[in-house]
Amino acid sequence: MASAAAVAALACAATPAGATEDYFQPYWTAPAEMIAWRGSLSLGGTYARSRAESYNLSLQGDLDRITGSDRWTSHLWMIFGRSDGNENAALFDVRSRYSRDIRKRWFGFVQGDYRRDRPGNLERRTSLGAGVGYRIAERRYLSWYVLAGLGYTAESFYTPLDIIDGPRTRYDRGEALLGTEAEFELTENLTLTQRFTWYPNLSYSSAHRLVYDATARAAITERLSMDVTVSWRKSTEPGVDKRPDELLVVTGLALRLD
Repeated sequence: MASAAAVAALACAATPAGATEDYFQPYWTAPAEMIAWRGSLSLGGTYARSRAESYNLSLQGDLDRITGSDRWTSHLWMIFGRSDGNENAALFDVRSRYSRDIRKRWFGFVQGDYRRDRPGNLERRTSLGAGVGYRIAERRYLSWYVLAGLGYTAESFYTPLDIIDGPRTRYDRGEALLGTEAEFELTENLTLTQRFTWYPNLSYSSAHRLVYDATARAAITERLSMDVTVSWRKSTEPGVDKRPDELLVVTGLALRLD
């Protein structure tokens, strides 16, 4: 790794001064690793039987492709659960983002999100967005950046919800996007990733939604780890008789696939 880093440093020194600003390459990334796929799968579950029988299964997957100038990331999350024969969890959530460097610390991005939650009366939520980001820090133990952009979200519900100006089965709107994401290497075997995004509603100025996701990953072996994921959502227009926020805490074993 040290020799690879030295080769990369010499290559940068030989590059004309104007070209070094084109793309931002983390100093620890070896040339052989500049184009690589990384992936992981996390599986968790619970089972209980007393007066009622219940179970819950969760599956999470991550897939990243990183080069010296761009990055593509995707995340999949599925949760299934039943209690006393009735469905109490059926969540499907997938998101993907492509980003490309503009200058040394600036980058542009496009992203998409899709979410379905039958017990939560959400038939589907589709969001598309684009904008720019800025890297505040990019180190082996800390990666931290902020995002800003514009997007559009379309929601549909299984049964009508009383939102804004009356019952509706669809709720479409333009949104701004302001967020921050960070990954901390707390110890050699423990990492923490956090993602917080605020979506002000551009179609109805009084409304907005908040999204927070965090995962703590403790390595057991080189490829196996224990995950704890916290997912929190809040909306100022959840619909009458519906909680304004939702919280999920899931644990599981993760297998690194790269």
